[in-house]
Amino acid sequence: MAQQDTQSQRASPGCDSVGRESLGSLDSPTSPPSPAQQSSTSDSAEPSSLANEEHALLQPIALGSASVEPNTPVMTVGDVVPRNLSMLPGYGQESFQLLSHYLATTADCMANGSTPVNPFLVQIVPLAFTSDLLLQLVLTQSAAHRAFRGRNETDQVAQTHYTKALQLFRRGVSEFIDGKESNPLMLTVGALVMCFTETAKGDMNGTIFDHLSAANTLLTRLLSLSDAAVPKELKDFVIEYYTYTAASNVHDHC
Repeated sequence: MAQQDTQSQRASPGCDSVGRESLGSLDSPTSPPSPAQQSSTSDSAEPSSLANEEHALLQPIALGSASVEPNTPVMTVGDVVPRNLSMLPGYGQESFQLLSHYLATTADCMANGSTPVNPFLVQIVPLAFTSDLLLQLVLTQSAAHRAFRGRNETDQVAQTHYTKALQLFRRGVSEFIDGKESNPLMLTVGALVMCFTETAKGDMNGTIFDHLSAANTLLTRLLSLSDAAVPKELKDFVIEYYTYTAASNVHDHC
């Protein structure tokens, strides 16, 4: 995945959402949007608010610990990511279609055949079934990718999922900052998923770099956790995922 040249992904008609990155720089501030960009009201307002909360991740915080109700059956990643065991609770047919699109198309485009086993399937999908936040982000990425492939810039399904994903992600960032959640795994992966979603949406405001900055801070804290909390194989995948995402965007900007 990380070794694959990003130019080869641009050449793939179905995978432009991965290869096409936004204009911006990790080392320079985001340029002000043009009058045309300012016309997109809800889309631009949501990421701007989220950027402030992601910036707060750079400040020292008091870490708490997640609690689990006693005698409740749970699925866990390591010992720290609890969630009641069920399959897409509260999600309808539309969500199943988006998950199917992710499994059949989006994940394949992201990996681009660079590894024998697709990590976006064997790592991301099982993880998503342990977290409402990450599951929503995966569905949002799939919706944005599907809309891009269909050249539908006003896809209502994609926009609805994007708005919901931003709300959940903002809440997750706030809970982490407040010390209500001590494990940064879901937010780290979530920030990286949001980077690819912004790419598929054609981000022109540099929002992707806000997500990258947050992912960088969260990744540092993730790596400080023991292998019992987060398996080493999963840590290695997140490191490679971050490196690939950051390098792809810097390469396109240069």
